[in-house]
Order: sequence, then structure tokens, then C-alpha cells
Amino acid sequence: MSRVPRWRFGLVCRPGKSLLEMLVAITVMSVVLGTISLTLTALFRIQRQLARDGEQLTSHARLGKLWRADAHAALSADVKDDCTFTLQGGRSVRYWIDGARLRREVSRADEIEQREAFDLPAETQTAFAEAKVGERGLATLSIRSTGVARGFTPAVRPVSLSAVVNLHGASAAEEDAP
Repeated sequence: MSRVPRWRFGLVCRPGKSLLEMLVAITVMSVVLGTISLTLTALFRIQRQLARDGEQLTSHARLGKLWRADAHAALSADVKDDCTFTLQGGRSVRYWIDGARLRREVSRADEIEQREAFDLPAETQTAFAEAKVGERGLATLSIRSTGVARGFTPAVRPVSLSAVVNLHGASAAEEDAP
């Protein structure tokens, strides 16, 4: 038996979905898509934060290695707004703040041998200090947050790098790192 369509008000009535069912389906789909988009946004933000944290840790580790090697090999340190280590053979290593960067410059006499820059987050405060520990000097570089956070910027990882100046004595040979 074939089914004959029913007529109502001159139109053929076919079994199907009602308007209410379609609205419910659209609403459920929009809620699901909204939740997915919020989750993806949060995941991307967390991924960016973790990447920036990793970059900060890597930068601090590299800076710490150089800072300690320079201080240990130095004959003396001059600390003011910047820090200059005087090495044997007329070499010097200068650290200073230039905007949002910490710069390192190795020079012999008036000729620059090497330059490096370490990017710092915008809301950092950097300070150089020198203290006497017995007969030796202790050079300290501290990086910390100013306490002003902007939007979704990464947190500043505080670090304090301290190293004994002229660790090996006045007649020490130059170390490999500087």
C-alpha cells in the first residue's frame, strides 16, 4: 500500500521537525560551540604563558651563567647604575639596562668584542649592588616585578644573581665563559 499524503489547508503535511525542535537544536549547538571557543581561548592563553615562562627561565639561566663567570674572573667591579667588571688583559664586561633589555658588552681597550641582550618583561625592576664579604666583593644583579600587572602579561619571575668578584685571587687566569 502506498501512502497518500494528507492535505490540510491546501498544503501537503509531511512528517518532519517542528520549529520549536529546530530552535532547541540551534540553542544547544550554540551553547556547545561557545563552550568550545572559551576553552580553546583559555588553552591558547595558557600555552602562551608557559612559553613565556620557559623563555624567562632560559634567559635567566644563561644570564646567571655569564654573570657568575664574569664576576669570578674579574679583578674588580664598579657598580653604579650599571656594573662593569674589569678583567685581566685590559678586558672589561659591562652590564646595563636599556629600556626593557639588560645588555652585556665585552670589550678590550676601546674595541667591542661581543654584545648580548636579554629581553625583560615590561614590568620589571632591575638593580645592581655590591657588598663586601670579608676581603672580597659580592656583585648582585636582582630582577623583580614592579607589582604592576597589565592584562594577560606573564608574571615576572624574580631572580637574584650573586657572585664573588675575583673568586680565584688577584693572579687568576681568565675563565673560558667571558
